[in-house]
Amino acid sequence: MGSAMRHPDLERLVESDTTWPYEAYEFVLNALDHAASNLQALRESSADEANDSENTGESSHVDGRQIALAARDLAQQEFGQMAPVVFQQWGIGATLDLGKIIFKLIEIGLLNQNDGDSLSDFEGIYRIPDDLLIGFRIEIADY
Repeated sequence: MGSAMRHPDLERLVESDTTWPYEAYEFVLNALDHAASNLQALRESSADEANDSENTGESSHVDGRQIALAARDLAQQEFGQMAPVVFQQWGIGATLDLGKIIFKLIEIGLLNQNDGDSLSDFEGIYRIPDDLLIGFRIEIADY
């Protein structure tokens, strides 16, 4: 990952606040994109079912719950059963931490906040690390 382009605003943020590493911020931004893509796909599916191809004018804004769930989904896809270890290494121990990262990104101007957005939107969505392993099953063959 060393040769990849890194966002200068994120670089400055992690230099001034070492709470979370660069990769945690980058992951949360990717989770936000994942949540927005999921929302768009859901809207397109609903429009197809209704035979309505016109834009409904709905906002593409995603809420804290949607971001947290997308983060879990993305972590499972990217890290598999190692997701809890990755989150631990990054210092993400609760969904509230995902919200704190989002609000740091708002603070430095990388994201925008809607009037109804609140840090509490991220509270208690699921349990980290336990719920990062939902859907995984380890089977050991008998000898």
